[in-house]
Amino acid sequence: MTSAGRGSRAATAGALLAASLGVAALPGVARGEVARSPLGVEVDVPEGYRWRPDLAPRPGSTTVLHLEALEEGPRRPVLLVNHAFKFGATTEDEVFAEARAIAERPEDAVFVTTPSGRFLRVDFPVEVPPRALRQRVYVTVRGDRIYSFFLANTDAERFAAAAPALDGLVARARFFAPEPAPQAGDGPAPAGADPAAGGAAG
Repeated sequence: MTSAGRGSRAATAGALLAASLGVAALPGVARGEVARSPLGVEVDVPEGYRWRPDLAPRPGSTTVLHLEALEEGPRRPVLLVNHAFKFGATTEDEVFAEARAIAERPEDAVFVTTPSGRFLRVDFPVEVPPRALRQRVYVTVRGDRIYSFFLANTDAERFAAAAPALDGLVARARFFAPEPAPQAGDGPAPAGADPAAGGAAG
């Protein structure tokens, strides 16, 4: 593999782990709606969660949807949907290999088929002293785009109870053709607009 290819693999793996640690503490909006990103994915907000559309993707962030549990305090689980481009000659197998690398044991990374398609599901530990977290990600490739669905900020002892919310969200996820970003003069691009079209990074 070329040095560029190795750099791409490292960057993708780093993004997967970094994105899984995202936590916000701002007030949210009511739950129960469909959370939709113009980058080609929408999900049903699970019972016990709320969508945070006010958390617009920041430059350099791949998170396009952010949902948080309806409870107080900094330790509430969050569900994140990330979007990234599969650049260059990177293959689907290489994308899955990068995601598989964060698993602690081989049995923690398995392929699953849901009503919304085929995913690699990976469970992995994250140490954020004094907390020991256990998290889950589903990764799928759709054309030149990589979608990752995270259960994040979840203490290990709460993992079994929190994971079904992500499982159900992924099973009912819907993918569609990404919406084009507005052209110059049409006003600001929507949050998470396609960087290839000149908008903010997803």
